[in-house]
Amino acid sequence: MKIAFDENVPIAMVRVFQTFANERQLQKLISGKFEVESAKDYSPTKDDPDYVPHSDVPWVKRFAAAGGKAIISDNTDMKRQPHERLALIECGMIVIFFESQWSGWKFFRKCALLLHWWPEIAMKLKRAKPGSLAHPLQLP
Repeated sequence: MKIAFDENVPIAMVRVFQTFANERQLQKLISGKFEVESAKDYSPTKDDPDYVPHSDVPWVKRFAAAGGKAIISDNTDMKRQPHERLALIECGMIVIFFESQWSGWKFFRKCALLLHWWPEIAMKLKRAKPGSLAHPLQLP
């Protein structure tokens, strides 16, 4: 399953989870493998014909076209903006949003909690139906 971490997740964490996705223990837990990418890799620039300022729709569509299936996001506005929510659902994305307090945490707390909860998040991704938008858990 191809997963994108959105731009609100530090790129260093994306790199950690790219490496972590290749670990046999995780692959055994989920009976498969995740391919982890950054949403930034799919974001259009101002010169691209599908560029829309302040919109996640273009990168979501690009990611879906490249085989993307799931998004891990701190941007809960995506589920409140009708055009962005529609794109997520139409593209069949499985989206897991962090709780609002996530934004206020420092880098190392984010890393520690994401790493701690990763097996549970991975299982939720594996079981979720396309077009699902969810908060996975209440983090302390």
